[in-house]
Amino acid sequence: MIAQIVLFLLFIALLSIFQVRSLLSQQKKKEIAVYLTLMSGAGLIGALMLAGIEVPSPAPPIRAMFEPISKMIFPKP
Repeated sequence: MIAQIVLFLLFIALLSIFQVRSLLSQQKKKEIAVYLTLMSGAGLIGALMLAGIEVPSPAPPIRAMFEPISKMIFPKP
């Protein structure tokens, strides 16, 4: 199990290195910050799942965030 987690995090790190190098060459510093934040979250959730820890679904908070916006955009007739 530990080997799987280490290999997963190593894979995430390698992907991130290539992506950040590409973004650095394009001078996209804000995109790098967003990318690293999202990949860190994905790495954390993935490592927790590989460790057998039950991770709650992100669907309810996302729904609570976007439902009022969708109701403003698409009101019921």
